[in-house]
Amino acid sequence: MNNKSYSRYRNINSPIHKIDPITKLLSFILIITSIFLSQSIETLVVMFLFVIVISFVSRIKISSYFKTLFFIIPFFISMTLIYRIFYSWENSIILTSQMSLRLYIFIILSIIYTSSTKEMEIANSIEWIIKPLRLIKVPTYEISMMIMLAIRFIPLIISDLNKILIAQSSRGINSINGTPRERGRAVRNSLLPMFILAFKRADDISISMTIRGYKIGKKRTKFIKNKFMFLEFISILLSIGILIIIILINNGTIYMGLF
Repeated sequence: MNNKSYSRYRNINSPIHKIDPITKLLSFILIITSIFLSQSIETLVVMFLFVIVISFVSRIKISSYFKTLFFIIPFFISMTLIYRIFYSWENSIILTSQMSLRLYIFIILSIIYTSSTKEMEIANSIEWIIKPLRLIKVPTYEISMMIMLAIRFIPLIISDLNKILIAQSSRGINSINGTPRERGRAVRNSLLPMFILAFKRADDISISMTIRGYKIGKKRTKFIKNKFMFLEFISILLSIGILIIIILINNGTIYMGLF
């Protein structure tokens, strides 16, 4: 199975894809902060519509977002029943609607970000974000390296697991169409060889990094240079503007009476 199938990144020519990864991450953090600071259902609906506009600009298939509704709907029902213990039905539905809408917007933004940003760019962006922690002796370079290796390892591990299950199927162990007990036994029997392969890969990577002169604590250079141009400026300006508007709405400076 092709490892690329496990990657969320979609190579599409859209303005969202062209934004610098660090600026994109900062913008998404600001938007997510605005969403969780929103205190009214009207504001959340407007934020939801704004995120839908971003999704259209990114040119990512709408079907990617509808799949998460299978998780949101049971969440909405269960949280409504829990809130009903403490509040009336009306307040329970309002509180659950706000929570579910926040969660759904967060999921859509996460899909947009991971679909428009390569895995290594995500790791580099996280490293840049946590770089100030080096002032308090936090090993940000090492944390970034672990994130990069973890991102690289996930498709490899899934590919190894797929090969192990195929090998088991060729030996008569039905790991796909068998009974739940048979499938559980197949997964259990595949854990040991999967861990052995993972540790072998980790050992090979460690030897390779040592040969190439990698040393813990040393400053690393970057092959890709960050940029801050028109798209990045608009992205940050728009995100900061939304956050300021949400804060003003919460303080009562701006009245949000749409419904």
